[in-house]
Amino acid sequence: MGDTSVTFKPYMYPTGLEDFDEDAPLPVRKRWWGRFVHLAVQCGWSNRTKLYEFMLMVSPAVRNWRGQLPKHE
Repeated sequence: MGDTSVTFKPYMYPTGLEDFDEDAPLPVRKRWWGRFVHLAVQCGWSNRTKLYEFMLMVSPAVRNWRGQLPKHE
């Protein structure tokens, strides 16, 4: 029999991460971003999942602003 390798990437819900507050001071926003990135890296999220989870946590104003940006290729 051959050796079988299985990679397990658990999906972790970001429930421990509060919603992003764009009115918070810059150091607070930087700490929030650091926690979000750490969670995304530890979970092995795809870029699509990272974007989806991020968009769930930001305010509608931020989502609308992002929607107005030109698409990059």
